[in-house]
Amino acid sequence: MSQTDLEKTKIMPRDLPNAPMAQADRSDGVPAKKSKKKRRKKRHWFGFLMLIAAALVTTICLIVTAGVVGRSNMMDFLNAFARHGDGFPKEISYNALRKASLLNDDILLVSDSNLQVLSPSGYQKSKTDLVYHAPSVQPCNGRVLVFDRTLARVSIYGKTAFLANIDLDQPPFCAALNAKGEVAVATRGDTFNCEVRIFNTKQNPTFAWNCANEYAADMALGGTGKNLFLCLLGTEKAGVYSRLVLLDTEKKEPVSIDIRLNNEWITRVYAVGDGWYCVGDTSVYLVRKDGTKTAFSYDGRSLLESAADGSYFAVLLQDLNKQGTVLRVYQKNGEKALEKTFAGTMESLQINSGKLYLMGETFVFRWTKKQTHQSQSLPEGTQKTLVRGNRIYALTSGEILQIDANWSNTKQNAS
Repeated sequence: MSQTDLEKTKIMPRDLPNAPMAQADRSDGVPAKKSKKKRRKKRHWFGFLMLIAAALVTTICLIVTAGVVGRSNMMDFLNAFARHGDGFPKEISYNALRKASLLNDDILLVSDSNLQVLSPSGYQKSKTDLVYHAPSVQPCNGRVLVFDRTLARVSIYGKTAFLANIDLDQPPFCAALNAKGEVAVATRGDTFNCEVRIFNTKQNPTFAWNCANEYAADMALGGTGKNLFLCLLGTEKAGVYSRLVLLDTEKKEPVSIDIRLNNEWITRVYAVGDGWYCVGDTSVYLVRKDGTKTAFSYDGRSLLESAADGSYFAVLLQDLNKQGTVLRVYQKNGEKALEKTFAGTMESLQINSGKLYLMGETFVFRWTKKQTHQSQSLPEGTQKTLVRGNRIYALTSGEILQIDANWSNTKQNAS
């Protein structure tokens, strides 16, 4: 074979079995540059999907490991745009409700069979079935504590989701929820009349105290969980008495205030400022942190309602002639801010952010420290009102209506 023939039959690298394919000789006919772009695009999508998966895993871990407040905030954020229904007017069965109140800017409705949260526009944010016989309800900072005195459990709900259960040895006498998501519960003890426990935001017990002779009627748990105020009831020699007890959970001997009131039945306590307003059947008592107390008598009137926020406490009393009602408002230091007599029936007492609202037969009365207002007429058949700013939610026997308050009859109050 000549030299020329050898050159003609020379084996080129592309002819080898494992040789890389030249750009012009790809069997699929796709140019190499387009193939690289396609592979790069696939890698970008894969990385994006992995990022989403990592975010979902992180979110799930946060929900599982966070305390009740963290879970509540996370679930509310995830469900922020979920809404159901057509808004107001909203169909309800008023006689079936155990509780109707504001939950921050939203509306809370609780019956024996379910718990609903409505948005300010009436859209349903959540609806949870309940299995309680007669649920007691305590809203606090956008969360709701629910319990029944026949079931050995308390439950915590957020605006959009169930949050946690705390299983107990005995059904609760009473319970309290603070802004942090901590829970205080009083039950019957094994060898004591009453056992009090506090659970942290992960539902683990952190404090316990026993009471030998009395039962807890109500309690108020401080925002930091350090202080727990108790209203205890007892009987002795055919008489009744109440004990007002402040527990400091950080001390070895936790009882820092212990006040006994003979022949007085205290069944409700409100934390207002640095003190506690304790509601009895003949008087209300302001107990201060230094252990001093002041009594405010009802002057023979019957108690109808009571309410409080962080600045004010109010009682609504039946007038002596049974023809009207008396409203008394107290500041957190015990000074009386208002006493007003109404000729007709008044109800639905509510205090929010220093504003007091009271429903009359045809209007809503609004009081602040500086001004007094009256709303325009309410819809016929209104059973209860909830007020937020210029919005009035009127609950009738069959529906909730949203109306504009149109506050009028403004009166300047003495400062």
